[in-house]
Amino acid sequence: MPVKITVTEKGNPLQPQQPKKWHAQTKSTGDATLRSLSKEITARSTVAPADTQAVLIALTDITALLKTCTGFVHKNISRPTRI
Repeated sequence: MPVKITVTEKGNPLQPQQPKKWHAQTKSTGDATLRSLSKEITARSTVAPADTQAVLIALTDITALLKTCTGFVHKNISRPTRI
């Protein structure tokens, strides 16, 4: 998934008298599927494609869970947690 970076000059709408600042913005130029990501990871490691894909699926599940659960703090990810 190639990523293009553009630079734009933006002002603060709350304080228009301040000078504008330059910000980098990313622009995606394609899509990445779980299969393509797992192939790329597998090519760079000793992990089997099925194992890589299983981890990516679990990661998407956990990410969705983090978005929907309230009170689930990111620091809880580093220690075993039952949900």
